[in-house]
Amino acid sequence: MERFASFDVGTNTVLMAVAERGADGGLVALLERADITRLGEGVAATGLLTSPAIDRTAVAISRFADEARAAGVQTFAAV
Repeated sequence: MERFASFDVGTNTVLMAVAERGADGGLVALLERADITRLGEGVAATGLLTSPAIDRTAVAISRFADEARAAGVQTFAAV
């Protein structure tokens, strides 16, 4: 069965869900992960993302993508 991964990159948290299509056509959740990366840290004061915050977020996304690929995911979506 085809497996899908979705990534939600927010101000404070990166979320990942892995699912596959069930026999009834719906999606069945297989794996969920969350990592607090604080991407928006300092934005209120400067209006800019900081390099450390971007780096933390990129590391989390990369780690989640590796885990999703290991679980057989070939289709990814990120928001």
